[in-house]
Amino acid sequence: MIQENLVDGKMSAETIAYLINNTDLSKFSENNSYFTGNNPTILTKDDPDDSTYPNNKVPIPYGRKIALTTKNYMFSKPVQYVAQDQAYTEKLKSIFSINSNQVKVNSIGEDLVVYGVAYKMFYFGENDGKNPRYAKIDGDEIIPVYSYDIEPKLIAAIRFYVIKDVLDSSKTKTIIEVYYKLMQDKYIVNGETINDHTMLTPEEKTHGYYDVPLVVYGDRYQIGVFDTVKKIIDGIDSITSTDLNEIEKFELAYLILKGQKLDPSDVDKIKETRVFEIDELASLEYLTKQIDNDFNGSILDFLVSQVHKQSGVPDFDAKEFAAESGVALLYKLMGFENLASSYENLFQQGEAESIDVINAVMFNLADYERASFYEKNKTLEVTVSMSRNLPEDILNNIAIAKGMKDLGISMETVLDYVSVVDDVEEELARVDADKEKNMAMFNASTLANEPVDDTEGQDAE
Repeated sequence: MIQENLVDGKMSAETIAYLINNTDLSKFSENNSYFTGNNPTILTKDDPDDSTYPNNKVPIPYGRKIALTTKNYMFSKPVQYVAQDQAYTEKLKSIFSINSNQVKVNSIGEDLVVYGVAYKMFYFGENDGKNPRYAKIDGDEIIPVYSYDIEPKLIAAIRFYVIKDVLDSSKTKTIIEVYYKLMQDKYIVNGETINDHTMLTPEEKTHGYYDVPLVVYGDRYQIGVFDTVKKIIDGIDSITSTDLNEIEKFELAYLILKGQKLDPSDVDKIKETRVFEIDELASLEYLTKQIDNDFNGSILDFLVSQVHKQSGVPDFDAKEFAAESGVALLYKLMGFENLASSYENLFQQGEAESIDVINAVMFNLADYERASFYEKNKTLEVTVSMSRNLPEDILNNIAIAKGMKDLGISMETVLDYVSVVDDVEEELARVDADKEKNMAMFNASTLANEPVDDTEGQDAE
């Protein structure tokens, strides 16, 4: 956590340059390499001095496997936002719709799982009026700055990125945007050397939000799902690569010539023609080198099992997960669920802070304070709920839902339990429409079958 004191509400150019030059953001590049299957340890391994020695570098993308397993388990199903005030909920959902919220949720969820932290930046588009816009920001271009309070508060955010000239890529500019409460400073530096001398007088403007327009998803540990098992993944890469080297070196079968000497020119000829001309008393045989496949395989199996055990992410391709019932699967996923819940808490906290930013703009609240706001406006408090992406026993769920209905539980709660119903409110509206349609058909049928009363005509006769 970066902590600083602001002077007159801002940081000096010297402080900003120091933070950019001395904050270690290498983790983002490293974890991205593991996530994309370009595991850096094996790929940057030194080549052997002997150029004839094979040097296979085979990265096994286990980081990607367990990261995508976790992300898809948590974020594949839409996040639900519910408040008692329906008008407010609809307005909030319209802002989410403008921002393609579910796409942003997936992107933020992926960063949270891969890096242990994700960043959302708020802004206003040119034609958006006062509708808040937001985007996920890459972690290697943002530095959040906190106060020295007992509970540190976000007091500034430094975003920096390099722009290359389209016609001449050697010409670059570094853009530095520093966000404070209400205000934003923008520095433009020629090149990529950043110090207080290259950072000229900034362009100052208001950014339209009542606080620093950055939301940080994550805690002070910032541990991604495969951070604790990267060395184990390196071990898998090393064993796999070494085994391939042994095979490629042809050390599995050396050819031995007995009873005859060969000149170097003869060796070259043999390599070219693949034909041996040997004396009558000479002989050829192979000297084989055995690789203990069982030993190497057991080591690999052990390392793979440790990746899943230590990360807490199960291997769904393993035979113990085959054809499991929903209930049995849930028991086996308790450890994974504990891991997912920790990320879920960080995500929900970040979403609550995002909604606070939106509320401050929506209600024009310069002195927004979460606790007091919801104390006065209890119907506006938003519940953020997430569903896991799991195979479900739909027939069993329907049977349970029927039992809930028989107990007198409301239809809204019953339908919310049934996974085949995506939108409970829409489904209830359909149920009501079906009731009205059936009632209309019943009334029409009843009228058609009623006997005609012609007694009035007989009296007239």
